[in-house]
Amino acid sequence: MTAALPSSSHPTTPPSSADIAERLKASGVRVTEQRLAISRCLYSGGHRHLTAEQLKDELTQQGEKVALATVYNTLHQLTRAGLLKQIIIDPQRTYFDTNTHQHHHFFYEEDGHLEDIPNERIAVRLDHDDPQKAAGPNGTKITSVDVVIRLQRQD
Repeated sequence: MTAALPSSSHPTTPPSSADIAERLKASGVRVTEQRLAISRCLYSGGHRHLTAEQLKDELTQQGEKVALATVYNTLHQLTRAGLLKQIIIDPQRTYFDTNTHQHHHFFYEEDGHLEDIPNERIAVRLDHDDPQKAAGPNGTKITSVDVVIRLQRQD
């Protein structure tokens, strides 16, 4: 898997445009001004979970003129290159996660907030075995396990 784009855990030290361009090239993604603008915005503040619409809104607030279709296309391209993880909450809600390491998520149903759960906090077993070592149905191979725990805040 391709290494993730440099991402700071501190929002004041985002990766430089040169760092982003280098990682895009190394991952086989052609560098364009729009892809750089989208990537700069996406990787500006550590690990993030954004929908395409949220990212488009942020870009607009920064004065970038990018079509929503371009945002979607770029997010899917970055996902295919291993630079993002796609988190499908339901057919109408998909988030893109800058943290590409294996981990799981809490999803807060009221406001749509997505929060990382470190992989070691959840034990997943399939046929009493680690799913990465277990055989899938009909000779398939399990490539990943993604757990989303849905939460409702109690007042």
